[in-house]
Amino acid sequence: MRKSIRQAFSLNDENSSYLDLWKWFTDDGAKVKDRMWVLTSFFFSLLSGLLAYIAENMIQPDIQEQLYLRFENPAIVLIVAIIGVIVSCYSLFMLYQYGKHIRLCWNRADYIRFRIKGLSEIWCFNNDELEKLDRLQKNKMKMSPPPVAQYMMIFMVFFFLIFTGLLVWMLLV
Repeated sequence: MRKSIRQAFSLNDENSSYLDLWKWFTDDGAKVKDRMWVLTSFFFSLLSGLLAYIAENMIQPDIQEQLYLRFENPAIVLIVAIIGVIVSCYSLFMLYQYGKHIRLCWNRADYIRFRIKGLSEIWCFNNDELEKLDRLQKNKMKMSPPPVAQYMMIFMVFFFLIFTGLLVWMLLV
């Protein structure tokens, strides 16, 4: 028979119930981080492929002026640029959501970790800098996405700017 959520996750003074909940949140955060890497790799590959398609098949040197490039088929470049802008915007949104979920899991895991006697000492064993950071973090939970998600978001902004630039260029030319 299934236990109700209240019974399954009721916390008492025993460290074992806290430890199981801490393990669940750390595992959930790790799984979401893995999915974020897979999703980001897919989007980076897709956007790089779109740029490579434009560069390989669409760009022709202008015979009259060597410094400028012209597109062999501007309609396709316009469509690819629109797709690139949409995919990069969606990717930014997804990276932010994944990062927020990861941070939420880490905050919950840390909140629980501070209530398990001895776990913080094991966590920071022989690392003075980590111990100082741990003491500061005990009362302060971060709300921003983790740094790896922020770096991916910055990289995704570059894709957005490239495709937006292509879109603007196509509309102005």
